Amino acid sequence: MLPPSKPPLPFLLLGGVFGIGLVLGGGVVTVVKPDAQGSLAKAVASSGASHGGAQASSGDASSESASKGSGDKGTSAKPIKDVATQLRSAMAQNPQKRWPALSKVIDSLAPSQIHEALAAVQSLKGNEKQMVINQLLARWAESDPHAALAYAQGLKMGERNQAVATVECGWAQKDQSGALAWAEQLPSGAIKNQAMQNIMFQMAQSDPKAAIQLATSQTGVNRNPILSMAVSNWASKDLDGALNYVSQMPEGGQKNQVLQSMMFQVAQQDPARALGLIDQMPVGQRQDQALQQLAQIWENNDPQAAMAWANQQTDDHVKGVIVQGLVEAMDQSDPQGALTLALTMTAGQTRDNAINNALFQYAQNDPQGAMNYAQSLPAGATRENAIGNSISAWVQNDPQAAIAWARQQTDPKTSESIWPGLIQRMANNDPQGAVALAQSLPDGQTKNNTISNIGFQILQNDPQSAMQLVSSINDTNQRINMQQNIARNWLSTDPTAATQWINNSSLSAEVKARLLQQK
Repeated sequence: MLPPSKPPLPFLLLGGVFGIGLVLGGGVVTVVKPDAQGSLAKAVASSGASHGGAQASSGDASSESASKGSGDKGTSAKPIKDVATQLRSAMAQNPQKRWPALSKVIDSLAPSQIHEALAAVQSLKGNEKQMVINQLLARWAESDPHAALAYAQGLKMGERNQAVATVECGWAQKDQSGALAWAEQLPSGAIKNQAMQNIMFQMAQSDPKAAIQLATSQTGVNRNPILSMAVSNWASKDLDGALNYVSQMPEGGQKNQVLQSMMFQVAQQDPARALGLIDQMPVGQRQDQALQQLAQIWENNDPQAAMAWANQQTDDHVKGVIVQGLVEAMDQSDPQGALTLALTMTAGQTRDNAINNALFQYAQNDPQGAMNYAQSLPAGATRENAIGNSISAWVQNDPQAAIAWARQQTDPKTSESIWPGLIQRMANNDPQGAVALAQSLPDGQTKNNTISNIGFQILQNDPQSAMQLVSSINDTNQRINMQQNIARNWLSTDPTAATQWINNSSLSAEVKARLLQQK
């Protein structure tokens, strides 16, 4: 690698480790190095709500034992109706505040209240319900893991596996040796393997060396993600030790995956080593991600040196990947500068994504300015996508102004770019308003596409309303396809209601039979 004229300053922390499980390509690309010089609140049940999931018979006894345990000593437990009220209040928060508020309520619960709190959230639906249940079970696992596990094992199939994993990880976080002893005495098979894997994931965060030792001794478990997490955490505490361990691993996919997972920690502590590790990585997605990560850290630390490094690259692909990382780093601090830089990239999907990301950040502070910029782009798909992304950001900050501007547009192409993204973004905070706005659009493909988009959003929490909405699509083929997609998802969460709708629908007998076969 050839370098810019001055060495990088210390690297800044930007985020977590790289993702895992990507496919590697072969070969090597030389990267020029730096110079050696220098609304669902209403869905929460009231305090009298009944528990909707099945429960193992030991659950109540275990819950009772939990209420008598040390976790309640000296605790003045609030009435469960107050807990339900607090849960409803937390769920009414906007997405940025909702989960911190919910965690605060759950952390304040006494162990004896958790079983009742689980009953109080049974009328939630979809992902929101699963996330609340998992947080409650993680809390319960701290004081009475056996009772929490009995409850999780009694849930229906769609909720059970994730709930059990939550309890096992929560147990291991509080009592690693106890959780491990319990898992090791399970009969050999898939259940034991999954329990061991969940516990080792937790160990990888608290005791990475022990997790690595245990993972390498196990059969029947997927070691790669455990090793990746453990080595990354090890590198944050002992970089030399972690690098030495990786250097002794045999060449191949497992080593490459582990190497990528620790790249951030290496770049943070020793950028020269990070550059050397990138050169050792095979050409492909992992190497590209490492280059982008390095560029982002450098841009936040020393923008001029980062740009000089990018400009000195002789491989067009490498330079493009680095510039993409620089643009992403600049999005929030200098979105206009990021846009200018993004326009120098080679035309293609990566360039379009960089432009749209920068425009989205630009629109956070100056939505009209971002829209004007998007409209100034040359006609074509890049311009239409940019307009759609700009309006999505605008409606998030000032929905009335965004809607008013959208209604003034008369160009059909612009309307096609505007309405789907606008209404889809609006549905995050105001699903009823989004549905009403979508239904008010003139009949045509724009309306049909918009309804399809928000139908999938509403499906997560209200499949019946989602089905009712997509059934209003006036294109026959698109309507039937959407009805089938909604029905398949609905069958996995509420087979009784979904089956009733399918049987009473206008779908053909052949389609009905095909859908019902998946039950």
